[in-house]
Amino acid sequence: MAKQRGISPSKLRADLDRGKIAPVYMLAGEEEFFVHEAVDAIAGALEAQGGDCARHTYQEQEAELATVLDDARSFGLFGQKQLVVVWPANQFVRTHSDALAEFAQAPPPTGHLILAVEKADRRKKLTKIVEKAGALVACNPIYQNQVGEWIRDRAKQIGVGITADAAARLADFLGTDLAVIAAELDKLATYIGDRKRIEADDVEAVSLRDRSRIIFELTDAIGARRPGPMLTILDGLLDQGERAGGIIFMVSRHMRRLWTVRELMNNGIEPTAAARKVGVRYFVERFLDQARGFPLRQLRQNCTALAECETELKRSAMDDRILLETTFIQLLPPARTASS
Repeated sequence: MAKQRGISPSKLRADLDRGKIAPVYMLAGEEEFFVHEAVDAIAGALEAQGGDCARHTYQEQEAELATVLDDARSFGLFGQKQLVVVWPANQFVRTHSDALAEFAQAPPPTGHLILAVEKADRRKKLTKIVEKAGALVACNPIYQNQVGEWIRDRAKQIGVGITADAAARLADFLGTDLAVIAAELDKLATYIGDRKRIEADDVEAVSLRDRSRIIFELTDAIGARRPGPMLTILDGLLDQGERAGGIIFMVSRHMRRLWTVRELMNNGIEPTAAARKVGVRYFVERFLDQARGFPLRQLRQNCTALAECETELKRSAMDDRILLETTFIQLLPPARTASS
């Protein structure tokens, strides 16, 4: 897919730091990590201005125009900000482009809308309005030869330095999976303690596990309705220093891909082609087995439960481990439809 135009994620953060918050954002591109971070950054900026922000999240299959706009126009107590996220929103935007453009031209004072799409149609009125406001954000995947620079920028963002050799080794280990790299940088920053720079030896010393394999094992246990192994894997990730937010992100992305592939397969797309469409290049047959093993309704419910857990992790006083374990028990499919 062609690169999407728009401001960069770093420019978005700079604008938000200056208090510039648009009523409607369009996050265009296939890099889910940038989309995820942009949503969190916008929500954080709103909370910094107003103290609290009510978040409403929809996938386009369940998003109804009236509900989305009503949520964005609703008023909370004491002028609470309302943030509505539709992700993915490809068909939703195509179907309701004119109505969304009207909303963008006359937004409510406390309502904000985020639309995450693979491709922004710059011929449409909605895209032109959003782009003029500086709220069209390019969430493009990065190439392998750009990962080293991104790692150095990310390390600076979290307050540490990293040598070129260490960044190169980390890129070699983890490829272009930005979510995994970000989680690993957080772990390395903790590992080095009072030191201010990550060295190549630190990368070697810290265990860089095959996250894809672990996430498949975790979702295999969920799909087979095996709570014991599921909780063992989950506890192992936490014990080894994996952040609760990172686990939720990786599992949410996996579940969202399973959901999308099931929808594509139900619409007649060949399974392997459907897997490629969502970016699955490894463990393809195992991935498709999982997609077939989950009831479609359960995949929808799982994505909702994971989104709610992510919000609770930021606000709740509950222990992260207990919150994750409670949420993951909810992900188990009904006994009568579980995989053998």
